[in-house]
Amino acid sequence: MSSPADNHSFFARHYIDYVYAPGLLLIVGTLIVKKEWAPWAVLVAVAFGFYNFMAF
Repeated sequence: MSSPADNHSFFARHYIDYVYAPGLLLIVGTLIVKKEWAPWAVLVAVAFGFYNFMAF
């Protein structure tokens, strides 16, 4: 069980599961399919990541 102090770390489990991993998968998947769209994928990943980060 995690302590409340652990929830404020940038490496807390919920940030990894809901912010970093989906963004990374979006970027890597875009690089595999169409490299020309990678800059747009990064922008979308940052936007979604910021939204999810602020939601916690």
